[in-house]
Parts: sequence; structure tokens; C-alpha cells
Amino acid sequence: MTVDNGGITEPAHGEIAGEHAYKVSAVDVENGTVTVVNPWGDEEPVTMKYDEYVDTFQGTAVGRTEAPSLGDRFGELFDGTSGY
Repeated sequence: MTVDNGGITEPAHGEIAGEHAYKVSAVDVENGTVTVVNPWGDEEPVTMKYDEYVDTFQGTAVGRTEAPSLGDRFGELFDGTSGY
């Protein structure tokens, strides 16, 4: 699962680089957090609340699988809405 900030030069979350894509490395439904990592850098992963994630990133892409994927239910996991 990858995310991008839609070309925003100064994203809402200060630890995220502008105009850049990230990889979602973890989702903690119980605590309502998403962890992302810069696939081209050596920075530490960044964990943020789901609301911060929504404010920071403009798009989420999910690879296709045969089984129902996290991406199919990403919004539902946090707030009961569908990601599509």
C-alpha cells in the first residue's frame, strides 16, 4: 500500500516530506494510527493518528489481491466508511 501527498510542498504532518510518496508499513486499528515509511530514505517510520493521515496524504493505492485486502476496508477500519 502506497500513499502520496498529491504534490503538496508542506504537508500537514511535519515529519513528512513534501511532494513525495510513502509506504504504509503498519495500521493499528485499536489505537487509530497509521505508520508510514519513506521507501527512498533512511528516516525512522512515522506514526500518526488516522485524522492526521487523512489531512497529510491525498491518495492511497493498494495492490490487487485475490483475498479481500486492507485497502478494501481501510476507511471502515477507523470510521465505518468505505474507501471506495
